[in-house]
Amino acid sequence: MNINIFSVRDSIDSFEIVKILERKGVKANVFSIVKTNKKTIPNFKLKYDFIVLTSSKSVKCFLQYLRLYKKRFKKIPKTFVVGPETAKTLKKNGFIDFYQASGNSKSLLNLILSNTKIYSKGLWLCGRHRNSYIKDYLLKHKRFLKNRVVYEMSQKDFISEHLLIKLKNKEENYFLVNSSRNVSLLTMLLKKYYIFDKIKKNSILVTMSKNIYNKSLENGWGENQLIPETSREVYLDKFIHSLNLKENSNG
Repeated sequence: MNINIFSVRDSIDSFEIVKILERKGVKANVFSIVKTNKKTIPNFKLKYDFIVLTSSKSVKCFLQYLRLYKKRFKKIPKTFVVGPETAKTLKKNGFIDFYQASGNSKSLLNLILSNTKIYSKGLWLCGRHRNSYIKDYLLKHKRFLKNRVVYEMSQKDFISEHLLIKLKNKEENYFLVNSSRNVSLLTMLLKKYYIFDKIKKNSILVTMSKNIYNKSLENGWGENQLIPETSREVYLDKFIHSLNLKENSNG
């Protein structure tokens, strides 16, 4: 199959996606568009009724905090994670007492409201670039959520020569994008190199949610593919299946 596949995330996540795809027999490229800058592990007291974790990065910070300050508290508050990937990180570290949503904000909010009382106070460990919808929605339902920024994603402003060569050829490109912000950053970066208009003609953005899909349309990407899956493995399996179907129909 004469195509290019790019995993558009930070370096660590991109390498993980590429490894999974290669294990499944599909060659892919790391397109590291952001860099994760970790903050110092915050020294705070867990005087909250619940904890909210919406990314694997925030989960890792939470686990580091527990290891550093475990003598400080007797009981860990109710912990809510957004989906399978965040849950997987907790389970790998022996943490089993938590509530798992199905991978989107709506299911997470419903889970929190069903398992907390009104006027409960929560702590949201998150990145600097986040959607305020979660906090606003909980406030509307009389739950108070405090943000604590534990990492920051900074934009990379260059494309390696190796990737530029691949991008400029006439093969079909697939960009696996995991957030609305990364759609915008990818678009801006390609425009900076004056190749966006050319690239988008033979490219498909493969998105994981309706919000990301809509953001790709807003940014001028003409052809997109929506695979609304919360599990990384299932998402990639369905993507590979769609490639095989396309190859068979062309053959």
